[in-house]
Amino acid sequence: MSVDEKNAAYRNAYADMAARLGDSEASRQQQANQYGWDSYNRAYSARTKGIETHLANLGLLGQKWLSQRIKNKQYGDVLDLYQQDLDNKRDAIKALYGTGG
Repeated sequence: MSVDEKNAAYRNAYADMAARLGDSEASRQQQANQYGWDSYNRAYSARTKGIETHLANLGLLGQKWLSQRIKNKQYGDVLDLYQQDLDNKRDAIKALYGTGG
């Protein structure tokens, strides 16, 4: 084998090795990109889920607040009725006996 043939064989071997390394580098990069994309999707999904959870909690807080407000209003209305009943009874006793309490 002549020197030129040996150099050509080395060049071909080097080119094959470089192509294999390039392929493995491309494959590694593709896997890294896929992992990065999967990580991004997991993080975005978790963030979206967190936002949905917070919005749901906010809705529940609003419902609880409104429910409490309605209960307080009803309780206040009942107290007003009792007070009105007491006032009517006091007025009736005043009318009957001419005295007030």
